[in-house]
Amino acid sequence: PTPLAAAAVHASSLLHFMAEALVPAAADDLAGTIAYEPELLADFRSAFRASLAYKAIGNLKPGSEALLETTDDPAFEPFIDAHSRALEERREAAMQQEGASEAAAGRHERLFLDAKAREKREAEERVRADSERMAACTFRPAINSTRVESP
Repeated sequence: PTPLAAAAVHASSLLHFMAEALVPAAADDLAGTIAYEPELLADFRSAFRASLAYKAIGNLKPGSEALLETTDDPAFEPFIDAHSRALEERREAAMQQEGASEAAAGRHERLFLDAKAREKREAEERVRADSERMAACTFRPAINSTRVESP
C-alpha cells in the first residue's frame, strides 16, 4: 500500500467521481464505468454542499441536508399564506374590472404601476400638507415678478 501523502488521483477519475456525486443525471450516463461506494458519494455531496452552497447562510435548520438529499428537485418553493393569497385575488379582480389590457399585464408590470401610483399619491399628499402649513402663515413676502439680468 502506498502512503496517503504519496497517493495520486488522475484528473479524469476525480471529475468522474464529482459528476457521479453531484449531478444525478450524469451518474446515469456514466453508469457502469467505475463503481463508487454510495456512502462515499453521499459524504462528498454533503461536504460539498456544506462548504460551498451554504457558505453565506449561518443558521441552517437541522435536517435540511437530509431533506435536500431525498428531494429530486430541490428548487425553492415559497409558502404563500392565506392572507397573501386573498390580497392577490382581490388585486386581480380589481385589475379585471379596470380593463382587460391591464389585467393581461404581468405581475411585475402591475407591481411597477402600483408603485408609480403610490409615489404619485404620496407626492400629492406632501403638496397638500405643505399648502395647509403655508395657509397658517400670516407673513407673505412681496417678491418682484420681473427679473433683472446682469450685463
